[in-house]
Amino acid sequence: MVKIDIIVCTRDLSGKTIPKGLEHIPINKLIIETSTPIGEARRQAIAKVSTPVFAFIDDDVQISSTWFRTVYPYIRRRDVGAVAGSIRNVGINRFVDPYIFINRDYKEHAYNDRVYTHNTLFKTELVKDWVPTYGLNCYEDLDLGNWVINKGYKVLTVPSDTLHIKKLRSIARSAYWAGTTFVEAYQPTARRHAYEYIRCLLRPFKMILTRGLISAVFYGYQNLVYVVGIARTDIYHLIKLRGKNNVNNN
Repeated sequence: MVKIDIIVCTRDLSGKTIPKGLEHIPINKLIIETSTPIGEARRQAIAKVSTPVFAFIDDDVQISSTWFRTVYPYIRRRDVGAVAGSIRNVGINRFVDPYIFINRDYKEHAYNDRVYTHNTLFKTELVKDWVPTYGLNCYEDLDLGNWVINKGYKVLTVPSDTLHIKKLRSIARSAYWAGTTFVEAYQPTARRHAYEYIRCLLRPFKMILTRGLISAVFYGYQNLVYVVGIARTDIYHLIKLRGKNNVNNN
């Protein structure tokens, strides 16, 4: 029977916080990594893997009894290097949870198309030599996906019934960090940079029509925090640039 190593990167220094449902996966070895930042934690954990395929499973994820037999067949394909299971956020409250958007469709990721690593299989040989070029604090999953694609392999997201147990505070924290490191990860043109502001601010209005008011309020909040993160970094760079110009003028 096939067995895989499981990597859990966690902020819990005791190493006792592990995902729910791991008993449903044929585990060879459980690797708990508590080092920081997250990009370095994932790199160090990969170095400890000893199976041809491994999985990143986040500590706030719940794996179902069908997860492995649903997701694993895709990673066996010769042209596939990484496979993520789709995921649904739960844990805010019973009124909001059903309205949080989830895409359960099959998806092949393009370069610079972020693949999340909360329940994701990788072929070990493709990422053993991975060194994060960005994303030490966030977007390390984007870097990993691009790494696999650059080697000529596909990165997929496939339908699954994985649950992400998230509170509003942790969702906001993740959105903020994603915003503050958006420029570092994507190196956007001025047009792409402006578009990101517009896209995030207009999305809730679109969702009122497609998903209803509760979804619009939730994603409006998430996007606002994300935009605040982008703005914080932009303001920091403007202040830094102004200070540099003042020094040069003097």
